[in-house]
Amino acid sequence: MVSHVCLINGLVTDQISVRDRGFQFGDGLFETLAVEAGQPVFWAAHFRRLQAGASRLHLDCPPEAQWLDDIAQCLARLEGGEATLKLVLTRGNSARGYAMQHGALVNRIVQAFAGLPPRFFSGDEKPGRPPARLCLCRQRLGRNPQLAGLKHLNRLENVLARREFAPPIDEGLMRDTQGDIIEGVMSNVFALREGVLLTPDLSQCGVAGVLRETLMRLAIEAGWPLETGRLLPEDLLQMDALFISNSLFEILPVGRIDDARFGVSFSQHEAAARLNRLLQQAKHDAAPVL
Repeated sequence: MVSHVCLINGLVTDQISVRDRGFQFGDGLFETLAVEAGQPVFWAAHFRRLQAGASRLHLDCPPEAQWLDDIAQCLARLEGGEATLKLVLTRGNSARGYAMQHGALVNRIVQAFAGLPPRFFSGDEKPGRPPARLCLCRQRLGRNPQLAGLKHLNRLENVLARREFAPPIDEGLMRDTQGDIIEGVMSNVFALREGVLLTPDLSQCGVAGVLRETLMRLAIEAGWPLETGRLLPEDLLQMDALFISNSLFEILPVGRIDDARFGVSFSQHEAAARLNRLLQQAKHDAAPVL
């Protein structure tokens, strides 16, 4: 058993051609998802997003069965039942230049890493880690509606923003060029104000995370008021609660932004526990795929 496995087009290797368009131009997509008890969490939602993103980028997406077979092979070689998966789809190899090479075969990459990051909510809803400390990043996100929402391989803005903080800061908040809060470097953002769940509008830029979409759907199904729209830096400390989310650490409350301590501890707010219960039930109800 090992702690990391990589398959490229079904073969165990971590070597790829320098002609690959993902390497040359960031021409592709990726998904990051959790594995619990040997099962990829919210697989159907992740695969739908991969297919939808591939369609928007005019990429051929390999059949679901091929991805699942690769995932099963990776997990069989990995230590333990919890893991982090990274799926990458690139346009494949091409000659020099931006022009797409018609007929080129896409490259399908699956990586599995043993273990998951610590989560705030444990099984009994007691905090498993401290609330997050955030900073406001100087690096901005450029607006581009054609690519907005996609988890494409062009992530230089996030890479540069990630250079701006280190422990004890857990995450950085990113604004667009108009100054609106859009997302975290590695996460999506939610706020609670007077019983209404708020999340930034991602129609101009940002990544529409699978967990973000799942939490929004669960809130609506539970009759919870939900709004998407503008969220400015000066609004943040006026909220009743703030948290960040992604598929690996799930729901993480915010306790501090730069030097300002957040007014209400998310761990003491019933809304946090309620949303987490909805999430855990949805995971429990999901049918296994492996």
